[in-house]
Amino acid sequence: MSPGHLHVITGPMFAGKTAALIAEIRRLTELGASPDIITHAIDHRGRIGDISTHDGATHDARVVATADDIIRTVTSDVVAIDEAQFFGQPLVPAVAHLLDTGRRVIVAGLCVTFDGRPFDPIPELMAVADRVDKLMARCDVCGAPAPYHRPTQTGLGDALDITPDQVGGSDTYQALCRHHVGI
Repeated sequence: MSPGHLHVITGPMFAGKTAALIAEIRRLTELGASPDIITHAIDHRGRIGDISTHDGATHDARVVATADDIIRTVTSDVVAIDEAQFFGQPLVPAVAHLLDTGRRVIVAGLCVTFDGRPFDPIPELMAVADRVDKLMARCDVCGAPAPYHRPTQTGLGDALDITPDQVGGSDTYQALCRHHVGI
């Protein structure tokens, strides 16, 4: 059995993580792979059963609620997981299992919460990845590279206690550079 391979695509909101994931899925498909594409059930922004970018590109996906569901449902040697941060810490052993069984795993997700803290499990997966692409957004205030995002409203609670109210797009979040985020 060949060893697995982990590719992490990360950054703040609006950095193009899902677009990069879709591009990688298309590239691997052109090479003959039939990836299992997974997204978390809490993400209700687009059509159920799709991964989608903020500019409207989509790709069919399987919707699951837990990291264990990923292990139970994959059949391919290539697994692409979008919105990986929503799976939480249980994603780390799930990805380890997929790698141990020789699969290529591509994970896309936020590495930072809306209040500037590391967003597990992405930093832990980055530490053991074969490849990491850390993308940047553009600051909504000045256009500079933006490693952060912040909600445009208050009352979302603790950024690490994930709720459906925290899932949003440009209507509820903005990308910010270090200068404008105030961290």
